[in-house]
Amino acid sequence: TPDPHWVTAHWLSEDYTTKREPTLSSNFVVYRNDPESLAVELRRARDRFNPQQTRRTLEEVQPRMFRGDTNVLRGFLDHVQSGQIHSGLHRSYSRIGRASA
Repeated sequence: TPDPHWVTAHWLSEDYTTKREPTLSSNFVVYRNDPESLAVELRRARDRFNPQQTRRTLEEVQPRMFRGDTNVLRGFLDHVQSGQIHSGLHRSYSRIGRASA
């Protein structure tokens, strides 16, 4: 990623109030939008990439990204059950509703 703020779903800390840079797992490389740094990191990844280690890191550090988050799923299902989310919801968005009508 060119900037750690681009991948907010993968932040290891969700403290948005600090001015500190967010922390990412070792599965991410921040290349600071620098083409030379990107080229170096791509060559490094090509030469050293280990898919098993990448998966292991994801499972250990962010299991919700690997297996899902049951609390988020429960919230989604509650919205469906209450009618807040339904098959016609897209029609309330004027551009989408016109395109699909």
